[in-house]
Amino acid sequence: MSLRRVGDGPGAAALAEGSVSEIVIDGERCVACGACAAECPAYVLTMAGDQVSVAAEERCIVCGHCVAVCPPHAISHRGLPAPCDAVDQAQGVDPRALMQLIRSRRSVRAYADEPVSDADLATLIEAARYAPTAHNAQPWQFIVIRDRGKLARIAESVVCHMESRLRDLAVRSRRGALAEALSPDAVERLRGMAPTFRTVVSAQRAGRDIIFRGAPALIVIHTPRSAGFGAEDTHYAAANIMLMAHGLGLGTCLVGFLVGPARSSREVAAAVGIPADNEVGAALVVGHPAHPYHRIPPRREPVVDWL
Repeated sequence: MSLRRVGDGPGAAALAEGSVSEIVIDGERCVACGACAAECPAYVLTMAGDQVSVAAEERCIVCGHCVAVCPPHAISHRGLPAPCDAVDQAQGVDPRALMQLIRSRRSVRAYADEPVSDADLATLIEAARYAPTAHNAQPWQFIVIRDRGKLARIAESVVCHMESRLRDLAVRSRRGALAEALSPDAVERLRGMAPTFRTVVSAQRAGRDIIFRGAPALIVIHTPRSAGFGAEDTHYAAANIMLMAHGLGLGTCLVGFLVGPARSSREVAAAVGIPADNEVGAALVVGHPAHPYHRIPPRREPVVDWL
Protein backbone atom coordinates (compact mmCIF):
# COMPACT_ATOMS: atom_id res chain seq x y z
CA MET A 1 0.00 0.00 0.00
CA SER A 2 1.40 3.40 -0.94
CA LEU A 3 1.22 6.03 1.77
CA ARG A 4 1.21 9.79 1.88
CA ARG A 5 1.76 12.15 4.79
CA VAL A 6 -0.49 14.91 6.05
CA GLY A 7 1.98 17.74 6.64
CA ASP A 8 5.73 17.44 6.81
CA GLY A 9 6.66 17.26 10.50
CA PRO A 10 7.78 14.25 12.54
CA GLY A 11 4.25 13.35 13.57
CA ALA A 12 2.63 13.54 10.16
CA ALA A 13 -0.07 10.90 9.69
CA ALA A 14 0.27 8.16 7.08
CA LEU A 15 -2.78 7.52 4.89
CA ALA A 16 -3.59 5.35 1.92
CA GLU A 17 -2.77 7.16 -1.32
CA GLY A 18 -5.84 8.91 -2.69
CA SER A 19 -7.93 8.56 0.49
CA VAL A 20 -9.54 11.54 2.19
CA SER A 21 -9.28 11.39 5.95
CA GLU A 22 -11.71 12.99 8.35
CA ILE A 23 -8.82 13.22 10.80
CA VAL A 24 -6.24 15.78 9.71
CA ILE A 25 -2.88 16.09 11.45
CA ASP A 26 -0.76 19.16 10.82
CA GLY A 27 2.74 17.76 10.57
CA GLU A 28 4.29 21.17 11.15
CA ARG A 29 2.62 21.47 14.53
CA CYS A 30 2.64 17.82 15.66
CA VAL A 31 5.35 17.03 18.22
CA ALA A 32 4.71 13.26 18.16
CA CYS A 33 3.89 13.19 21.88
CA GLY A 34 1.52 10.23 21.36
CA ALA A 35 -1.32 11.66 23.49
CA CYS A 36 -3.84 11.36 20.65
CA ALA A 37 -3.08 7.68 20.07
CA ALA A 38 -3.09 6.91 23.80
CA GLU A 39 -6.48 8.57 24.34
CA CYS A 40 -8.27 7.32 21.22
CA PRO A 41 -10.99 4.95 22.57
CA ALA A 42 -11.39 3.12 19.25
CA TYR A 43 -7.66 2.72 18.53
CA VAL A 44 -8.00 4.65 15.31
CA LEU A 45 -4.67 6.41 15.84
CA THR A 46 -1.43 4.59 16.52
CA MET A 47 2.19 5.59 17.01
CA ALA A 48 4.99 4.07 14.96
CA GLY A 49 8.22 5.65 16.08
CA ASP A 50 7.76 9.39 15.68
CA GLN A 51 4.83 9.05 13.29
CA VAL A 52 1.10 9.11 14.02
CA SER A 53 -0.82 6.72 11.79
CA VAL A 54 -4.54 6.63 11.05
CA ALA A 55 -4.89 2.88 11.36
CA ALA A 56 -8.62 2.17 11.13
CA GLU A 57 -10.65 5.30 10.59
CA GLU A 58 -13.81 3.29 9.98
CA ARG A 59 -13.86 2.62 13.73
CA CYS A 60 -13.85 6.34 14.61
CA ILE A 61 -16.78 7.40 16.81
CA VAL A 62 -16.08 11.13 16.33
CA CYS A 63 -15.67 11.70 20.06
CA GLY A 64 -13.13 14.47 19.53
CA HIS A 65 -10.66 13.11 22.09
CA CYS A 66 -7.75 13.40 19.67
CA VAL A 67 -8.52 17.05 18.98
CA ALA A 68 -9.16 17.88 22.62
CA VAL A 69 -6.01 16.25 24.03
CA CYS A 70 -3.46 17.50 21.50
CA PRO A 71 -1.28 20.15 23.24
CA PRO A 72 -0.19 22.08 20.11
CA HIS A 73 -3.64 21.81 18.45
CA ALA A 74 -2.18 19.85 15.56
CA ILE A 75 -5.27 17.71 14.96
CA SER A 76 -8.59 18.65 13.41
CA HIS A 77 -11.53 16.41 12.58
CA ARG A 78 -13.82 17.12 9.67
CA GLY A 79 -16.55 15.01 11.28
CA LEU A 80 -17.00 17.34 14.25
CA PRO A 81 -19.93 19.74 13.78
CA ALA A 82 -17.95 22.79 14.94
CA PRO A 83 -14.46 23.76 16.11
CA CYS A 84 -13.52 22.71 19.63
CA ASP A 85 -13.58 25.39 22.35
CA ALA A 86 -10.43 25.75 24.40
CA VAL A 87 -10.56 24.60 28.03
CA ASP A 88 -10.09 27.52 30.42
CA GLN A 89 -7.58 25.85 32.73
CA ALA A 90 -7.43 28.95 34.94
CA GLN A 91 -11.15 28.83 35.70
CA GLY A 92 -11.19 25.35 37.22
CA VAL A 93 -13.83 23.98 39.59
CA ASP A 94 -13.65 24.08 43.37
CA PRO A 95 -14.26 20.44 44.43
CA ARG A 96 -15.87 21.58 47.69
CA ALA A 97 -18.29 23.86 45.85
CA LEU A 98 -19.13 21.08 43.39
CA MET A 99 -19.78 18.62 46.22
CA GLN A 100 -21.98 21.21 47.93
CA LEU A 101 -23.97 21.60 44.71
CA ILE A 102 -24.40 17.82 44.40
CA ARG A 103 -25.35 17.30 48.05
CA SER A 104 -27.77 20.21 48.28
CA ARG A 105 -29.77 19.40 45.15
CA ARG A 106 -33.33 18.37 45.99
CA SER A 107 -36.26 16.99 44.01
CA VAL A 108 -38.54 20.01 44.12
CA ARG A 109 -42.30 19.47 44.17
CA ALA A 110 -43.53 22.98 45.04
CA TYR A 111 -42.96 25.79 42.56
CA ALA A 112 -43.46 29.55 42.52
CA ASP A 113 -45.87 30.98 39.97
CA GLU A 114 -43.01 32.29 37.84
CA PRO A 115 -41.92 31.22 34.36
CA VAL A 116 -38.46 29.89 33.59
CA SER A 117 -36.64 32.12 31.11
CA ASP A 118 -35.84 30.85 27.64
CA ALA A 119 -32.18 31.60 28.34
CA ASP A 120 -32.15 29.35 31.41
CA LEU A 121 -33.95 26.54 29.55
CA ALA A 122 -31.42 26.82 26.72
CA THR A 123 -28.61 26.58 29.27
CA LEU A 124 -30.13 23.36 30.63
CA ILE A 125 -30.24 21.82 27.16
CA GLU A 126 -26.64 22.92 26.59
CA ALA A 127 -25.62 21.12 29.80
CA ALA A 128 -27.59 18.04 28.74
CA ARG A 129 -25.90 17.68 25.38
CA TYR A 130 -22.49 17.43 27.04
CA ALA A 131 -23.51 14.37 29.05
CA PRO A 132 -21.72 11.14 28.11
CA THR A 133 -23.42 8.71 25.74
CA ALA A 134 -22.64 5.13 24.82
CA HIS A 135 -20.34 4.97 21.78
CA ASN A 136 -20.68 8.76 21.52
CA ALA A 137 -24.03 8.18 19.80
CA GLN A 138 -25.63 11.37 21.20
CA PRO A 139 -29.06 9.94 20.32
CA TRP A 140 -31.18 12.15 22.59
CA GLN A 141 -33.76 14.63 21.41
CA PHE A 142 -35.52 17.16 23.62
CA ILE A 143 -39.02 18.57 23.91
CA VAL A 144 -39.41 21.68 26.09
CA ILE A 145 -43.01 22.46 27.03
CA ARG A 146 -43.96 25.78 28.62
CA ASP A 147 -47.60 25.93 27.52
CA ARG A 148 -49.70 25.18 30.60
CA GLY A 149 -52.63 24.16 28.42
CA LYS A 150 -50.48 21.51 26.75
CA LEU A 151 -49.18 20.36 30.14
CA ALA A 152 -52.78 19.95 31.29
CA ARG A 153 -53.63 17.92 28.19
CA ILE A 154 -50.63 15.66 28.71
CA ALA A 155 -51.60 15.13 32.35
CA GLU A 156 -55.14 14.25 31.27
CA SER A 157 -53.81 11.69 28.80
CA VAL A 158 -51.71 10.12 31.57
CA VAL A 159 -54.73 9.93 33.90
CA CYS A 160 -56.90 8.40 31.16
CA HIS A 161 -54.21 5.80 30.50
CA MET A 162 -53.99 4.92 34.20
CA GLU A 163 -57.79 4.69 34.48
CA SER A 164 -57.84 2.38 31.46
CA ARG A 165 -55.20 0.11 32.97
CA LEU A 166 -57.07 -0.03 36.26
CA ARG A 167 -60.27 -1.00 34.43
CA ASP A 168 -58.38 -3.69 32.52
CA LEU A 169 -57.01 -5.04 35.77
CA ALA A 170 -60.44 -5.10 37.44
CA VAL A 171 -62.30 -6.67 34.51
CA ARG A 172 -59.69 -9.26 33.64
CA SER A 173 -59.18 -10.18 37.27
CA ARG A 174 -62.91 -10.85 37.65
CA ARG A 175 -62.86 -12.99 34.53
CA GLY A 176 -59.62 -14.66 35.49
CA ALA A 177 -58.31 -13.80 32.04
CA LEU A 178 -55.67 -11.19 32.82
CA ALA A 179 -52.82 -13.57 32.06
CA GLU A 180 -54.28 -14.26 28.60
CA ALA A 181 -53.50 -10.72 27.44
CA LEU A 182 -50.34 -9.99 29.42
CA SER A 183 -47.23 -11.87 30.40
CA PRO A 184 -46.97 -13.00 34.05
CA ASP A 185 -44.33 -10.33 34.69
CA ALA A 186 -46.52 -7.64 33.16
CA VAL A 187 -49.46 -8.77 35.27
CA GLU A 188 -47.42 -8.50 38.44
CA ARG A 189 -46.06 -5.08 37.48
CA LEU A 190 -49.56 -3.81 36.76
CA ARG A 191 -50.87 -5.14 40.06
CA GLY A 192 -47.90 -3.59 41.85
CA MET A 193 -48.52 -0.20 40.22
CA ALA A 194 -52.27 -0.21 40.77
CA PRO A 195 -52.16 1.57 44.19
CA THR A 196 -49.96 4.31 42.72
CA PHE A 197 -52.25 4.67 39.71
CA ARG A 198 -55.24 5.04 42.02
CA THR A 199 -53.45 7.71 44.05
CA VAL A 200 -52.50 9.70 40.94
CA VAL A 201 -55.97 9.44 39.40
CA SER A 202 -57.67 10.44 42.64
CA ALA A 203 -55.41 13.45 43.14
CA GLN A 204 -55.69 14.69 39.56
CA ARG A 205 -59.47 14.29 39.51
CA ALA A 206 -59.61 16.28 42.75
CA GLY A 207 -57.71 19.13 41.11
CA ARG A 208 -54.27 18.49 42.60
CA ASP A 209 -51.47 18.39 40.04
CA ILE A 210 -49.53 15.43 41.37
CA ILE A 211 -47.96 14.71 37.97
CA PHE A 212 -46.30 18.03 37.09
CA ARG A 213 -46.59 19.69 40.53
CA GLY A 214 -47.64 23.00 39.04
CA ALA A 215 -44.21 23.52 37.46
CA PRO A 216 -44.08 26.01 34.59
CA ALA A 217 -41.89 23.91 32.29
CA LEU A 218 -41.35 20.28 31.32
CA ILE A 219 -38.33 18.82 29.55
CA VAL A 220 -38.83 15.44 27.90
CA ILE A 221 -35.81 13.51 26.64
CA HIS A 222 -36.40 10.84 24.03
CA THR A 223 -34.35 8.74 21.62
CA PRO A 224 -34.96 6.53 18.60
CA ARG A 225 -36.02 3.03 19.62
CA SER A 226 -33.06 1.77 17.62
CA ALA A 227 -30.59 3.50 19.96
CA GLY A 228 -28.67 0.75 21.74
CA PHE A 229 -28.49 2.49 25.10
CA GLY A 230 -31.04 5.24 24.60
CA ALA A 231 -32.64 5.07 28.03
CA GLU A 232 -29.28 5.18 29.81
CA ASP A 233 -28.13 8.09 27.66
CA THR A 234 -31.23 10.12 28.56
CA HIS A 235 -30.58 9.53 32.26
CA TYR A 236 -27.09 10.97 32.00
CA ALA A 237 -28.49 14.02 30.21
CA ALA A 238 -31.17 14.39 32.89
CA ALA A 239 -28.52 14.32 35.62
CA ASN A 240 -26.68 17.19 33.93
CA ILE A 241 -29.93 19.14 33.68
CA MET A 242 -30.69 18.67 37.38
CA LEU A 243 -27.27 19.86 38.50
CA MET A 244 -27.17 22.82 36.12
CA ALA A 245 -30.68 23.82 37.14
CA HIS A 246 -29.65 23.78 40.79
CA GLY A 247 -26.67 25.95 39.93
CA LEU A 248 -29.05 28.43 38.27
CA GLY A 249 -31.28 28.56 41.34
CA LEU A 250 -33.97 26.42 39.70
CA GLY A 251 -35.63 23.27 40.95
CA THR A 252 -36.30 20.05 39.07
CA CYS A 253 -38.04 16.74 39.64
CA LEU A 254 -38.05 13.60 37.53
CA VAL A 255 -41.55 12.70 36.31
CA GLY A 256 -41.83 8.94 36.40
CA PHE A 257 -45.63 9.25 36.23
CA LEU A 258 -45.18 10.40 32.63
CA VAL A 259 -42.32 8.17 31.45
CA GLY A 260 -44.04 4.83 32.05
CA PRO A 261 -47.35 5.72 30.38
CA ALA A 262 -45.56 7.44 27.47
CA ARG A 263 -43.61 4.23 26.83
CA SER A 264 -46.65 1.95 26.92
CA SER A 265 -49.32 4.19 25.39
CA ARG A 266 -49.09 5.72 21.92
CA GLU A 267 -51.83 8.18 22.91
CA VAL A 268 -49.74 9.56 25.78
CA ALA A 269 -46.60 9.69 23.65
CA ALA A 270 -48.50 11.53 20.92
CA ALA A 271 -49.84 14.05 23.44
CA VAL A 272 -46.24 14.84 24.40
CA GLY A 273 -45.11 15.03 20.78
CA ILE A 274 -42.91 11.93 20.67
CA PRO A 275 -42.37 10.57 17.12
CA ALA A 276 -43.69 7.06 16.54
CA ASP A 277 -40.18 5.62 16.15
CA ASN A 278 -38.90 7.18 19.37
CA GLU A 279 -39.25 6.36 23.05
CA VAL A 280 -39.23 8.54 26.15
CA GLY A 281 -36.25 7.94 28.41
CA ALA A 282 -36.61 10.70 31.01
CA ALA A 283 -38.78 13.69 31.84
CA LEU A 284 -38.23 16.52 34.30
CA VAL A 285 -40.29 19.46 35.48
CA VAL A 286 -38.40 22.72 35.95
CA GLY A 287 -39.29 25.85 37.87
CA HIS A 288 -38.39 28.30 40.61
CA PRO A 289 -38.68 26.58 44.02
CA ALA A 290 -41.46 27.93 46.18
CA HIS A 291 -39.36 27.39 49.31
CA PRO A 292 -35.60 27.44 49.91
CA TYR A 293 -33.97 24.42 51.52
CA HIS A 294 -31.78 25.16 54.53
CA ARG A 295 -30.33 21.75 55.36
CA ILE A 296 -29.01 18.64 53.63
CA PRO A 297 -30.75 15.44 54.78
CA PRO A 298 -28.33 12.57 55.34
CA ARG A 299 -28.16 9.63 52.97
CA ARG A 300 -27.66 5.99 53.77
CA GLU A 301 -24.07 4.93 53.99
CA PRO A 302 -22.96 3.39 50.68
CA VAL A 303 -22.31 -0.30 50.37
CA VAL A 304 -18.82 -0.42 48.86
CA ASP A 305 -16.47 -3.33 48.26
CA TRP A 306 -12.91 -1.99 48.28
CA LEU A 307 -10.84 -4.51 46.38
